[in-house]
Amino acid sequence: MPALTLKIRSLAVAKLCLGILALSSAPVSAQAISDHNLAAASVIERPGCSILRIDFYGRVQMHSHFPASMGEELRVMLKLLDRPAGGADIKPGSVSDVKKIDAKPGMRREQARAPASERAAISNIELENAGIDQTLNVYFRHAVAYRVAPGKDPRTLVIAIAGRAPNAACEPVLDDVGNAVASGVPRTAGQPGGALDADIAEARAAMAKSELDRAIAYLTRVTEAGPSKVLPEALELLGVAREKHGHLAHARADYQSYLKQFPTGEGSARIQKRMAALEKRMNESQAQPVALPSTPSLATKLDGKSGGAASAEGAARHGVSKVIAPAGSPTPNAWTVQHSGSISSFYQLNQGGRDFFVRPTLQQGWEKENIYQTYRNSLLSSGDFESSASNAFYAARVHMSASQEHRFNDGRDEFRISSLNVEGKLKESGGSFRVGRQTHYGGGILGRFDGGIATLPVADAWKLRLYAGSPVERSSDLPFLYDRAFYGASADYRINKALDISAYVIEQTSEKFTDRRAVGGEARYIDDTRHGLGMIDYDVYFNEINSVLGTGTVNFDDKSSLTGTLDYRRSPTMFTTSALQGQMETSLKDLLRRYSMSEIEDLARDRTPKSTVASVAYSRYLKENLQITGDLTVTNMSSMPESGGVSATPSMGWDTYTMLQVMATDVFRTNDTVTGSYRFATTASANRSLIEGSIRLPMSDENWRIGPMLRVGYAAYKHEPIKEYIVHPMLRTSYNLTRNLLMELEIGKRWTLRDGVRGRENETEFLLLSGLRYDFHTNR
Repeated sequence: MPALTLKIRSLAVAKLCLGILALSSAPVSAQAISDHNLAAASVIERPGCSILRIDFYGRVQMHSHFPASMGEELRVMLKLLDRPAGGADIKPGSVSDVKKIDAKPGMRREQARAPASERAAISNIELENAGIDQTLNVYFRHAVAYRVAPGKDPRTLVIAIAGRAPNAACEPVLDDVGNAVASGVPRTAGQPGGALDADIAEARAAMAKSELDRAIAYLTRVTEAGPSKVLPEALELLGVAREKHGHLAHARADYQSYLKQFPTGEGSARIQKRMAALEKRMNESQAQPVALPSTPSLATKLDGKSGGAASAEGAARHGVSKVIAPAGSPTPNAWTVQHSGSISSFYQLNQGGRDFFVRPTLQQGWEKENIYQTYRNSLLSSGDFESSASNAFYAARVHMSASQEHRFNDGRDEFRISSLNVEGKLKESGGSFRVGRQTHYGGGILGRFDGGIATLPVADAWKLRLYAGSPVERSSDLPFLYDRAFYGASADYRINKALDISAYVIEQTSEKFTDRRAVGGEARYIDDTRHGLGMIDYDVYFNEINSVLGTGTVNFDDKSSLTGTLDYRRSPTMFTTSALQGQMETSLKDLLRRYSMSEIEDLARDRTPKSTVASVAYSRYLKENLQITGDLTVTNMSSMPESGGVSATPSMGWDTYTMLQVMATDVFRTNDTVTGSYRFATTASANRSLIEGSIRLPMSDENWRIGPMLRVGYAAYKHEPIKEYIVHPMLRTSYNLTRNLLMELEIGKRWTLRDGVRGRENETEFLLLSGLRYDFHTNR
């Protein structure tokens, strides 16, 4: 059993690292999963623009998107930069399960609930998870105009949606804390002198017309340009504009910034007066409860009555003044509460048969062997719920994501809690905390854990993060199931508007033994045409490099983009507990009875091979509705020596994967999407070719979409004279029964013929995925 477990983990890690999925002979078995990398989606409304923010658990590098600027469907091509430690949620089973992992990987599809927005008109959001290569699909109820950009945080993607018609002022920009920046300011160099003076003039003109969002955007750009002669004027105007807009906490921060940078002079005295008046206004607002149409006053709650006269009567009786907030002026202490979530249930069936015909000999004719197997027959029910509350000063959130899978094969049920946490935030300072089960990559944290993260702003450009917890191998595990814990800290520094850097230190223990002790650093660069990420993790306990990664994308004026990635790492990450792989013992304490500590550390090194992945991808729009993409990837996994009674594993050698893809819209009808691709792989075992064609068709009923797909593949094995032929048709359709209720059906068949010297093998596989998903959203 230990050797089998080791083999499964090695195979699983290899598949994830090498991205074999899209090139293998396996079908696109769209397993319904949740909370693996697609974390959340939210919309921030701005005048004439809806900013869709997509959050991921792992860091991603955006390569390209299609269509360019408008359509009913948006595809964003991504590269996953983080990998789970040790192959989480992969469970060993029988020998057939090993073969299934090796030869039958399936594409996993995650879904996030669509945020409610009339302008954005989002019907569905899903992530096709194929290992390193991932595709985010956003489906709209009708054609919308949009612009796409990576977020400042590599775990975010920003999509600005203008609605049915383009809007040049609708830009995909978030501020430092992830809020949408007011649109309407054309991007210029923003240099001191005439350009900044022009921005001040535009801001004053916008304020005169009560266009406060536009004024704030111009003034924000002036303040971000750094020291200049107009900076004092810009800070004062920015505070005034935000105060008029009702953003009192932000206005106070602007005034404080003014006094800190310019503590003397006539302007300082004026700002102090503004500050005093603002503080008085905020204190009065906090002292007096506010009765809004959707929120009962304190007197109403005390009196147990509701509405008009009852509220006034209760207020008078209890000595509480009833203050009616002026229209368009939100009060700082008024809380906005939102509840949202989704419930889904999907039936999954994946079964197949295999007929093997042994070639005849002189003594006998053809012999036939038949094997029939059900790979998956289950009902997966999932629920995702989020409740949030916020006012001008604070924000709080509770999030839970859980699922239950009933397997009809053996009647077993498995309950999983992917996420269950509470989060709080101080809006003015930017401080925050999150406690509970969560998933995070960065600062040396390697995925899902039970614990907490606290973010503490210590200066204008500095943030300190403290974290501690216990790693979670599988979402079905109980909290703190294993005797492992980690703690660490990171410091983030913003050098300028485009460049952020961070450094961290982290330690993990297992059974009071040092499991991992590492230091590392990250750097993130992003501007209008380029973005990239570099990071390194060094284990000071083993004196070994765990990982080094560099990736970057350049967007050219002709709408083409070039992405390069170089990734070297120990796979999986090096832990002392890796020494247990292939051993009869299940704890380091027991293993220490047979080996010394230094020998255990050597075993851990031997069980963590080195993975190298290098890739380059290029995309270009030949026309507005026609894009071509090319991708070249080379990979290598080092060997593992024989040690501790575990057999040696030879190197997989260098494998090469190439892909050429063409995507087009409006081919057969308006707003359809047609995709064609050719893939070729040269690996140690075989040369594989795969041709794929698919079309996504909107029907006359705007709630119905249909998508047929066909794959045809060929493989020539190197170690045996075996030829393999594959034909795999599939049909996917979805229908919005209501705006919040979506029905999906996916059905497919796969035929495989293998012809070799020993005989001929015919394999068939049937796939069915069908279910419903209901999204809900309340706001008060």
